[in-house]
Amino acid sequence: MRRVRAAHRDQQRSELREPQWLLIEWREGHDEPLKYWLSTLPEDTPLQRMVFEAKMR
Repeated sequence: MRRVRAAHRDQQRSELREPQWLLIEWREGHDEPLKYWLSTLPEDTPLQRMVFEAKMR
C-alpha cells in the first residue's frame, strides 16, 4: 500500500492532485498482481478497512 498521485491530464490542472492510496492485490505464487485500486480514504485508515472497502466495490 502506497500513497500516490494520479497523473491523468495533469498538464491541464493548475494544482497537483491530492495523494491517494494505491492498493495492489498480489497473491502468493502469482508472477503478477491481480488487481489495483486507487482510494481517497483518509491517510489514517487502517489497512483492514481499506481492503474491506476495496473488495465491496
